[in-house]
Amino acid sequence: MKTTLNRRDLLRAGAGGGLAAVALGCPYVARGAQPITLKLAQPDSTLHPFQKMFEEFGQQVEEKTGGEVKVRVYGGGQLGSSANIVSGVTTGTVDMVVHTAGFFSSYFPRMQLLDLPFLFPDAASAERTLAGPVGSAVFQSLRDKSVHGLCWGTHGWRVMETTSKPVTAPADLERMKVRIQQSPMFAAMFKAVGAVPVVLDVAELYLALSQNAVQGMEIPLSSVVASKLHEVVTHISLTNHVYNASALLANGRKFDSLGQKNGDTVRELAHSLSSTWRRVSRESTEAAQKVCQEKGVKVNTVDFQPFRDRMRPVYDEFRDALGADLVDKVLKETAS
Repeated sequence: MKTTLNRRDLLRAGAGGGLAAVALGCPYVARGAQPITLKLAQPDSTLHPFQKMFEEFGQQVEEKTGGEVKVRVYGGGQLGSSANIVSGVTTGTVDMVVHTAGFFSSYFPRMQLLDLPFLFPDAASAERTLAGPVGSAVFQSLRDKSVHGLCWGTHGWRVMETTSKPVTAPADLERMKVRIQQSPMFAAMFKAVGAVPVVLDVAELYLALSQNAVQGMEIPLSSVVASKLHEVVTHISLTNHVYNASALLANGRKFDSLGQKNGDTVRELAHSLSSTWRRVSRESTEAAQKVCQEKGVKVNTVDFQPFRDRMRPVYDEFRDALGADLVDKVLKETAS
């Protein structure tokens, strides 16, 4: 016998409101809807202070959106290597990603602008530049690949860590195998001072340093301790050659699926995250340097000018690719 459902029957059958919504042509009903969960990948160890910071950001997102949007943070390579997670935000296999400008530059070339050697004389000039027209222009360039830039941060100044001798002058880097991230800018930077750049993922560094496959690296101090690399280096030289600007990016299609209201909420929370990010980076850098020194790693300061002079040709090499107007703009802003 054929059964006919009337409007009242449909309302009863849709126990959570979902079936009734479909029958009545409603595309979305808040009570029956499943929350959207965003996968956020960050490259450092889950022991890194950034893991907790982004987990707290996720809690804020869930609270402010009334549970409609959740953020789950994956650290320490849980969603793949740095290259995997950066490419993932363009394809949609990763919803949100945190990384440094150097790693992003393979997919978003204008990001390299921020890694020009000794571009920023201090943190204040870097923060001012990222918050202004230059930072906005770089984020705007991501739209070509359907990626949204949500906020800027920093992983802390990049410095030199070595296994046998301190770095006090460019000559100390001659023929030294130095681990770099995958970035044409960083390769050019270290070739300019006579080093031999070797591309390795952070996860491979401990073994590479232990076995003398490389004799140096240039990563922020907080990452040194988070990955226990202070166990295999003997010297840290505070070259501060790159401010190490970082960014929180989102896949455009996934982010747009949040809707206007929730999307605006996430953007506002990300904007507020920038100052927290800088503070956590500064505090974790100071704490990491203390840990390294307590473990017997020697720390030395460096006269920047000789390094800057040797690396100056990098500006000319990348000027056209980055856009001469943008390079001139950032140099004017930083009085570099």
